[in-house]
Parts: sequence; structure tokens; C-alpha cells
Amino acid sequence: MNLTLSPPTVQVLIIPPLQEVPVVRMERCTETLKPGMDATAERWMRVRRAMSREDQVYVERLAGMIKSHAREGIHAFDDPLEAAVFSVLVELMKELERKRNKGQQLVLGT
Repeated sequence: MNLTLSPPTVQVLIIPPLQEVPVVRMERCTETLKPGMDATAERWMRVRRAMSREDQVYVERLAGMIKSHAREGIHAFDDPLEAAVFSVLVELMKELERKRNKGQQLVLGT
């Protein structure tokens, strides 16, 4: 039996150098998000007219919550509606916390 050893085969993969691709960061600024949030608040105010007088007060407060945060500019969101709903939730949480701190009981859905 005649064994001959051959050198191991080595395959070399040549990878061309990567071209640098410019990184473009799209950052939201107040000027681009605010109009969308304001438009959402305006739409909610139009819907208010179709609601009962009792509910109209709440719609006005919700629209006001959106507008207060639209001035601040919420840069983490790309969707103005998401930013608007987030703003309302933040304001509701703050209101809930204020009531808790005053020892007031929260009454939902009367």
C-alpha cells in the first residue's frame, strides 16, 4: 500500500473593500412633527361637535394635551398620531398622580 500525502487545499476568498456609505440620520424636529400633532388636535376638535355636551369638555382637554406637547416637540416619534396619543397618555398619568398625591379617589366611567 502506497500512501502519498498531498498538501491540504486552501481556498482563499478575496473580499473587496467595503465602500463607505454615508450615514444619513433622519431626526425629527419640532417643525416637522408639530404640524401633524396640531392637525390631529384639530380633527379631534371637529369630532367634538358630534359628541354630547358632557363629552365635549373632555375632547377639548385631550386636544389641549396634544397641543401642549406639540410645542415641546417629541423627537422620538415618526408618526404624529403616535406622538399625540403618547402626549395624552403622559398628561393623563400626570393627572392621576396629582389626584393620588392629594388623596383623591379616581372615579372612572360614571
